[in-house]
Amino acid sequence: MRARALIAAVAAIGVSALAAGCGQLPAPGATAAGGRPAKVGCVTPKLDSSKTFTITDKNNGEAFCVVAGDHFFVFLHGSLASKWGPIHPSSAAVSPLPSGVMSLAVGVTGGYFEAKRTGTVLMTSIRMPCVKPGLGPEPAGSVKCLTGGHFKVTLLIRGRM
Repeated sequence: MRARALIAAVAAIGVSALAAGCGQLPAPGATAAGGRPAKVGCVTPKLDSSKTFTITDKNNGEAFCVVAGDHFFVFLHGSLASKWGPIHPSSAAVSPLPSGVMSLAVGVTGGYFEAKRTGTVLMTSIRMPCVKPGLGPEPAGSVKCLTGGHFKVTLLIRGRM
């Protein structure tokens, strides 16, 4: 009888803790029982043969689980009149790399990066909310304001496996 009450109490606490942490990334290096990496609300990207993947503006708001040493491109599509600003990592756990792979199309802001060490990193960019008069298809003198002028992707970087 006492064992059942204890099991019920542990289960209730576990469900409460799970609900409280829903949608949150664990602390870097967090582990589950048995020393395995903790499960998180992030996607493990499919890497190509050179351990590289691509993030675009369509991934805005998403979270990715990656391994130190992975490389990734970020491509944000705008227009000549409304370009995205530079793409910034929130910490030195990610560093920019040179890439001569391709030229960017007009209006696309891009970057090539490496996940250097464990940590949680935000990749961010902004674009001006309003198009300057005469630069877009609008009649001269009018101003067009955009929505969605903030880009943010979260990377949870684990140690090399």
